[in-house]
Amino acid sequence: MDLNTQTTLKTLAEAYLDGSLTEAQRHTLEEELARTPSARLLFLSYLETHAGLAWQIRNPSRPFSSEASEAKPQTITHFPVRWFAAAAAVIALSIGWWLSRPLSPTLQDQSLARVLHSLHAQWADGREIYASEAIERGGHHLRSGLLEMETPSGVHLLLEGPADIEWIEPTRIRLLAGSIVVRMPKGSSGFVIETPRLKVTDLGTEFLVSVGANQRTRLAVTEGSVRIDGGGGTRLVHEGEAVVID
Repeated sequence: MDLNTQTTLKTLAEAYLDGSLTEAQRHTLEEELARTPSARLLFLSYLETHAGLAWQIRNPSRPFSSEASEAKPQTITHFPVRWFAAAAAVIALSIGWWLSRPLSPTLQDQSLARVLHSLHAQWADGREIYASEAIERGGHHLRSGLLEMETPSGVHLLLEGPADIEWIEPTRIRLLAGSIVVRMPKGSSGFVIETPRLKVTDLGTEFLVSVGANQRTRLAVTEGSVRIDGGGGTRLVHEGEAVVID
């Protein structure tokens, strides 16, 4: 993707988010997103960055003491704002149409997922990551870029670097740093994302989990519901809701 296309996508993303997108711009945006996976991944990355800034603005830093964490469950915030709908739409464009695609027979038995798309993605040793690469059980450090993966059961995951994950089981990942988007096939549930502060269990949904500095954890549900355990209790988080734990 050339620099002009990247600039155009960012300009269109800003117009979409602030509500100034014209019909002509909307048509251009749809064409760009439909053209290539890299355009969709870049647009999604831009929206995720915007979402992070929005969370910080709406939720000033308020560290939780260990006593407060034990006594009070996570605070759930509702986000009826444009970027939330935009993020969900782009995720659907980026990975939704793969849900009906059969898994490649080249996926090895010991592998838990395969790479669908890679946008400037590199492993810790600097090696470029390519489509169809197998992801095996164990720890993985994504140095940079965006990585879209699919499990044999049809779960789609979008990992943004830098990120550290440990793939424990076919339906369970430990996220130590970075951001990951999870989208379940229709009618499926039970995928688990563990972080140092939360355990997130999918209940048939699409959600984003991010672990930042000092293990600051963010969860946003764009569709359906999830169950969270940790930080003082167990509760459900529904579509359009987010949790931030410092």
